[in-house]
Amino acid sequence: MNRNQHFETLRENQTVFKKAIKNSLIESPEYIQTRSGRMVPIAQYTDYSDIEPYLRAKLAQALPPYLSESDFLTFANFFPKRITDADRALPSHLKYARTTSIQKLYRVTTASLTVFRDISEMIRSSYSDKMHAGETGNSVGGMTIYGISSQGKTSAVNMALSYYPQIIAHTSQSKKFEKAASPIHENLLQVTWLSVVCPSEGGQMSLCNNILAKVDDLLGSNYEENFKQSLGRNTEIDLKTYIGRVKQVIREIHLGILVIDDIQLLAQKDKKNRKQIANFLVELIQELEVPICLVGTLEVINAFKHLSFSFKSKFTKHGDIYFEPFPPNPTNNKGNKNLEDNDNRAPKEYEDLITFLFERYQSTKETLTEGELKKHYSTTKKNVKKESIQIKLSIIEQFYYETAGITQYTILLFIAIQKYIIEDELKVFYEEKSKKDIKSSSSISRISPKLISKLAKKNFKISRNYSALSKGILQ
Repeated sequence: MNRNQHFETLRENQTVFKKAIKNSLIESPEYIQTRSGRMVPIAQYTDYSDIEPYLRAKLAQALPPYLSESDFLTFANFFPKRITDADRALPSHLKYARTTSIQKLYRVTTASLTVFRDISEMIRSSYSDKMHAGETGNSVGGMTIYGISSQGKTSAVNMALSYYPQIIAHTSQSKKFEKAASPIHENLLQVTWLSVVCPSEGGQMSLCNNILAKVDDLLGSNYEENFKQSLGRNTEIDLKTYIGRVKQVIREIHLGILVIDDIQLLAQKDKKNRKQIANFLVELIQELEVPICLVGTLEVINAFKHLSFSFKSKFTKHGDIYFEPFPPNPTNNKGNKNLEDNDNRAPKEYEDLITFLFERYQSTKETLTEGELKKHYSTTKKNVKKESIQIKLSIIEQFYYETAGITQYTILLFIAIQKYIIEDELKVFYEEKSKKDIKSSSSISRISPKLISKLAKKNFKISRNYSALSKGILQ
């Protein structure tokens, strides 16, 4: 199998790992096939003793080398191809396709970098040697990542995990690498990470089912079905037996980190099921010393409110990371202060995002400059007393007002504006082609705060509480 074929065998979630190989930070691996049909890399053992003396175990040495933040930024960022003048001259349906591709854009943020650093630390620490008795049972913990929806929490976790092959094969049959697995690790499969969704119904049994289903999918095993059949009647003793077997499976696959997404669903469970799942997760950390990363929306605050202090302390040992929208900047524009006392001046980071989008991805014939994006236009808004007032907002500020600084909505609104104007261009084209009187022809819309407001109201009716979001209230 050649090098390019190797890359094709990797799943899409191995983005950073693949780029590290292409940039020669990792030697191109050998692969073997698992029962599930997946091609997984054979372990390349790295001596980390000079960096971290605890990382002496073979499972720790099989992890990819430490990756610098600058390399992670380079590998994780993804910017679709810049739209050129040639692209703007394309037929409308092709311009539509080019504009839609902007949704694939991924920009690493400060929070994303923090997630990468912390997940790297958690995975490596789970495989590190214990240096003294007092460390046993107290060396691992959890992390909680939370924030408003659509701010990229899950994407950040997936991108961080994409540097670690989900399965690493340990074998002495390597033809390429001098350092092979020792007899004790022969034919061992190491699952570095596992990501499951918090069950919407049920308690720890449902979570166990989700874990086993993911393991079966990865390895081609049949743990879930076999264990269910062996349970017989669903008695309390059977449940304890089932949980014990799930813990055994986690040991057998040498799990590095467990990620549980949508953990805010705990808030919707009854007290019994919520407590069951919380206790089960604490057991995994204490008994198996497997670090756990919880990911959820702002509802995690309510989900954790009635849980034990032990749970909270365990799942903040590596810190908690809040993914917040771009915060507003203070402003001296007194004309805006009546808008629910909510500032609309976009912060520098948000200005950079809007400028970046318009600089690279305008697909309309007429393009805006950075100066035009910051130019202030008079517009009408409602204040607290529902009175109409005249204020001045720039295009950037109007974007911020309509999206509350949420990245996903910002990109979707930008795309909606581009498509709207493309439709206008097509309409004018056909009217001119039919040789109508030019005076009766439609004119192409210009991007303005008014148009931005119109399209935001039109496109975001279902996906969000428009009035709350436009005031910057977190949902």
